[in-house]
Amino acid sequence: MKKSIIALAVAGAMTAPMIAQADATLFGEIRWDLDKVENTKAKSDITRMRIGVKGSEEMDNGMTAGYFIRLDAGTNAAGTGAGKSDGSINAHKTTLYVSGGFGKLVFGDSGSAQEISEDRIAYSTFSEGLDILGDGKDTGGGIRYESNSMSGVKVILSVGNINNSDVTGISNVGGAISYDNDAFGVTLSAGQDSVAGAETAVGISADTTIAGVTVGLNFAKIDSLKSNGFAAKYSITDSTSVAMNYQTQKNTNVAKKSYVTVSANHNLGGNASLNAAYVAKNDAAGNDQLKLRYKVTF
Repeated sequence: MKKSIIALAVAGAMTAPMIAQADATLFGEIRWDLDKVENTKAKSDITRMRIGVKGSEEMDNGMTAGYFIRLDAGTNAAGTGAGKSDGSINAHKTTLYVSGGFGKLVFGDSGSAQEISEDRIAYSTFSEGLDILGDGKDTGGGIRYESNSMSGVKVILSVGNINNSDVTGISNVGGAISYDNDAFGVTLSAGQDSVAGAETAVGISADTTIAGVTVGLNFAKIDSLKSNGFAAKYSITDSTSVAMNYQTQKNTNVAKKSYVTVSANHNLGGNASLNAAYVAKNDAAGNDQLKLRYKVTF
């Protein structure tokens, strides 16, 4: 814990000059999770301690330069006990960017464009268990281009290293195009890794709102691994919503997996929220999960 506090203090001192700039914002998050897996004892812990700063400045040429710095403190490492930090500090999703009439160019841990199609229908918290496009495809040290919206059309391209530079050199390229209007939205994405057999990935997703209920579908494929999803969400009030996700995953000569996640979220006000979810799993283990989360952000 002392190491984490010292690291955060040093980071705070380093970012102080940035906070003094115009439009700089300090932000953070801390959350507590209760997790009960079928046939095991319930576990509770602080699962996230996060602090960061973000901001932007207009340059002399009229374009905007910005930054996003996010530090995560490691929690509950083996042998440290519940609620204690393991002493690690990770810079996660830290980026610099420049934007203007051409769009936005992002440098750093920006994430791969190919995962965007799965993100579109991630309505329920904890529903990404069978995602395949976003599994380890963070483009650490990479470059990402995001176009401005052109009549509802947006293009995203990315190149970078998988898993924050675990692999030497450029090892992932991806692209996505999406279209959104008041009635529906659709996203197409594709990418390739130059490791693990040069896996090629494709994905498509779409969603729409009918009678106040938003519903979505997606399909994803990486070589012989395929995933399908269906999701729905409904806002009961301005502060309370419910959602469900159904996901399947199938590989050649491997039994099909399927998860059903049902969740409810309630905004308590003051940047605090409460989330409850049940995950029904049909896989080799077959152990369902009950999850409860209390989160405060600033």
